[in-house]
Amino acid sequence: SSISFSEMNDWQEVAHWGLGLYDSVWQSGNALDAIVADINNNSANDEERISRTLQFVQNEIRYLGIELGENSHRPSTAFETFQRRYGDCKDKTVLLITMLRKMNIEAHPALVNTDLSHTLADELPSTRVFDHVITYVTHNDKSWWLDPTRTYQHGQLETIHQPDFGLALVLREQTKELQPMNPNNEHFGMKITDRFTLDEDTLKPVSFTTTSVYHGWNAESQRNRLARLGKAKLQQQYLEFFQYYYPQIQVDQEIAIEDNQQQNQLTVSEFYQIADFWHDATERRRFTTDFYANAITSYLDLPDEPTRKHPLYLTYPQRIHQTVEIKLSDKDWHFDNETFAEENPFFSFHIDILFDETDKLLVLKYRYIANADHVPAAAYPQYLASLNKVQDYLSYGIYQNYTDEAVEAGLLDELWAKLDYSTIIFIYLMGYLLIFVLWRIEQWRRPFEGEHLYYPVTLPKFIILWVVSLGFYPMYWFYRNFCYIRDQQKSAIMPTPRGIFYYFWYFKLWQSLQQDNANRHEASHLPSKALAVTLAVLFFIAGLASGHTILWIPCLIMSALLCLPLANYILFINREHPDAIRQFSRWRPRHVLLIILSTPILTLGLAQEFGAIPNPAVINGDRLWQRDLKQLQRQNIIRPGDDIQYFYSDAFLSIMDDGNGITQRHVFSYWKEEDSSISVETAAFDEIADFDVTQGKSMGENTVLNIKRKDGSDFILFLATDERGDKRFIKALENHVKQATSTD
Repeated sequence: SSISFSEMNDWQEVAHWGLGLYDSVWQSGNALDAIVADINNNSANDEERISRTLQFVQNEIRYLGIELGENSHRPSTAFETFQRRYGDCKDKTVLLITMLRKMNIEAHPALVNTDLSHTLADELPSTRVFDHVITYVTHNDKSWWLDPTRTYQHGQLETIHQPDFGLALVLREQTKELQPMNPNNEHFGMKITDRFTLDEDTLKPVSFTTTSVYHGWNAESQRNRLARLGKAKLQQQYLEFFQYYYPQIQVDQEIAIEDNQQQNQLTVSEFYQIADFWHDATERRRFTTDFYANAITSYLDLPDEPTRKHPLYLTYPQRIHQTVEIKLSDKDWHFDNETFAEENPFFSFHIDILFDETDKLLVLKYRYIANADHVPAAAYPQYLASLNKVQDYLSYGIYQNYTDEAVEAGLLDELWAKLDYSTIIFIYLMGYLLIFVLWRIEQWRRPFEGEHLYYPVTLPKFIILWVVSLGFYPMYWFYRNFCYIRDQQKSAIMPTPRGIFYYFWYFKLWQSLQQDNANRHEASHLPSKALAVTLAVLFFIAGLASGHTILWIPCLIMSALLCLPLANYILFINREHPDAIRQFSRWRPRHVLLIILSTPILTLGLAQEFGAIPNPAVINGDRLWQRDLKQLQRQNIIRPGDDIQYFYSDAFLSIMDDGNGITQRHVFSYWKEEDSSISVETAAFDEIADFDVTQGKSMGENTVLNIKRKDGSDFILFLATDERGDKRFIKALENHVKQATSTD
């Protein structure tokens, strides 16, 4: 609550106070009179005179507010402002009125409050409730509210946007009350035409052009934006806007801008090519794509808050017409004509879907009009209900079925899908068993009995086998080297466990090699002891971290590089035993088979690392590809603007087979049914009553999260336990639900 005091009895007294400030400010001069005469003599009518005078004050007198002492209320004289070529809202208003009055056009200062709007009437009459001055012009039974501090207002008077601050106090003798502004702002809005030209070949880029025509204050706003950013940066912002909908979009040619200042109309044309326009819906044997009412969507976004205690302010006035024209390829297309409309106190939304079968032209006509500048808190549920009605109409999807070639490819995919995990694992086990058998046969039939020091192998083979063997070759390499050490030293060490737990034995192998180096050479050909200790620690860390699902491939590569100094020394001391190097470095059939078997696993691992296929762990949402986010939007699992914090999919090749995630506003779970349809469960945080956690305990067992809604329904999410990703997910959910509960 608050208490207000005022020394004024009514608004008439405030108006008389204001008039006193403007008593002696209408002073002109020869130079200013000459400007007035020029406008007067070269204008066809009084409305053109008003428009040209307004533009002179807006464009030739720079806005600068110095509101100290007396200047906080009292304006400068018209001639002073004209001479110095700058002034605040009071000064520019005085100059505009002075010029208009010299043309016998009636004009007066008008005090307004830019924040209070119509609630200004609830305030006590006071000199302190106003924060801006504009100009009220009346002539030939017409009236206009003009703001000389605005910029980029061009054209005829009827096309210039007039400010609407709800109520104004016009400073003239007959004023007794606040006056409703109610300006006539018919000439404003945006008309956007998007044109897509689709080729029969779904692999070819799609031509996309869009033309935006801005009227009234929308044109003024775009001129301001263009002047502030420049053409190149404006082009980049337009491109980034469309990249949200079409990630592979590229500029085809520079934007074209046409400014019709006479009609206060600005036209911007953009030209693009879109690669990967079609989405391959393999499960349905078709290609799909979507078109969007993207100029309107932001005005119809569903707010996050389910309830409000304060009004929700809307962009007002606003009027948008968006037409999407889709020129289709010469196929047997068919679409039903359809119309939908939603009218309510807050906005009007309308869509017409029209198809011309002869021209193969599909046209989507959207219209949005803001009907109010705010939504009262009490009407907020009604507003949400209206928004929900239009959500399904903000995009339109089309599809075309596979050609015969694509169907054949789809059949191959289906055959591949029928290979279950157990079959694949069995094939791999048999493959690795065969590699072991081939190795044992070779050892039995052709054992190498020549002289050699340790286990020499060329570095290319060393690195390739180290990586593609998925950690088995390091065991063998360490095992062979410790076998040599055991035989040379006649010791009781056990090479097999040292090979299996090789990441513990880096420094011991270095010590043996260092002793060998001291016996053979005066200079050291190995890392120093301090460096060897550092490398051993890093090798141990890499060995442990290779069990980490996110880092195992980088750690495998790093461990190979750390062992290079040791492998290189062994090669160096065997330079007099070339037969041994050739014997141990020869590529044999078992090595080729090992590469064939391991390459798919490495490829899948890298694909998981880079997000091309599902990762077996809970990952941060920013690792998801734009392609996958787009698919989630198409299935209404997430909305544009949702920020996925954590995500987990138990699928093999595509996250669209199943997935679980949490955003800044909700949790979701989805899965593919046997008929290839997608089932989705979601819950906003304020809808969640409670949740239960069944912790996964054994390897490969997922944690199960049971979400219980306040309406009594529930659903479950599955989360991998790797790297404690399930615990991070659950902690984020706890924080969001707690915050939503405290807000309620």
